[in-house]
Amino acid sequence: MNAAKKTKLLKVILSDAYLVDVDFAEWDSGVNIYVLSDHIMQNEKRSLWMLQFVGVRDFTWKFPHHDFRKFKLGIRTNRHLIWNIYRCELSRGREIRHLEMSGGEQFPSIALGFEDFFIVKLAQTTFSEINPEWANLSRGLARPSIGILNQLWKGGARAKPKR
Repeated sequence: MNAAKKTKLLKVILSDAYLVDVDFAEWDSGVNIYVLSDHIMQNEKRSLWMLQFVGVRDFTWKFPHHDFRKFKLGIRTNRHLIWNIYRCELSRGREIRHLEMSGGEQFPSIALGFEDFFIVKLAQTTFSEINPEWANLSRGLARPSIGILNQLWKGGARAKPKR
């Protein structure tokens, strides 16, 4: 896919998306961000995408919901805010690109500088074996925490995450 088409696809994906996970497992080569896109459907469901950012130079995120006072956010026990993204700005410097993505002012924002990016469409079942409730967006990120994974491994592969 050429650079112009890739940039256009990224903007469509992030024009109305839900952040599902951020993967730093291979941080020294890149960072992967997983999102569900409302504007590209797959079998009448939101499509799941992995956005691979390689050669990441900086990564910043902000969590303004702690100071948000315009209206009550409805944070409840065992529930999380759904992390919306519907704004993205992509720019190119001399050597690296910069991306900022955010939703409303109450939602977290991410800014990163990187060499290049790749977009991979994933099957809806990608996270299902790890976390059967991954698509319930108010349950947190798709991948369970290290503590929950430890409980799963000790309790056998069929144990469900406790939240």
